[in-house]
Order: sequence, then structure tokens, then C-alpha cells
Amino acid sequence: MNAAIGELQKPFLTEEQIASSRAIMGLDTQLVDDGTYFIVEQNGILAGCGGWSRRATLYGGDRSPGRDAALLDPTKDAARVRAIGG
Repeated sequence: MNAAIGELQKPFLTEEQIASSRAIMGLDTQLVDDGTYFIVEQNGILAGCGGWSRRATLYGGDRSPGRDAALLDPTKDAARVRAIGG
């Protein structure tokens, strides 16, 4: 995750902007703990990854400010697509 944040943004952001983006980006272990983060392989090679959340948190990683681990109400709240990678 650190390499992705640091390298994939280089064509678009300054070093200062990349450093500040770490506050809102990063590994979200809640998705792993909830069993809603998936890795897809094709012939043993990573093809993509991503997850969805039933939590109130909208974005970010474990250290992002404003996280809310409250469960959404499935009768009125849609799940949230999160952590798309590939």
C-alpha cells in the first residue's frame, strides 16, 4: 500500500501532496477482518483486489481521521465499494 501511494501518484501529485494523501489513504484492516476484501488470481498471478464495507466509514485506512466502525443498516443503507486495486 505504501508503494502504491508513493509511486502511482507521482505523475499527478507533488511530493508534498503525496505525503498529505497518506492521511486519507492506506490499508483498511477492517475490510479484511469483516471478510469483505478479496484478491483475484488468474493462473496463480494477482489479477486484482478490492473490497466493500458494511461500515459507516466512507474511505481511508486504519489511521485515517474520522473513521466510524458502526455497522450500516441494510434495510436503508447501501454497502460501500472500497479499496479497489489491481
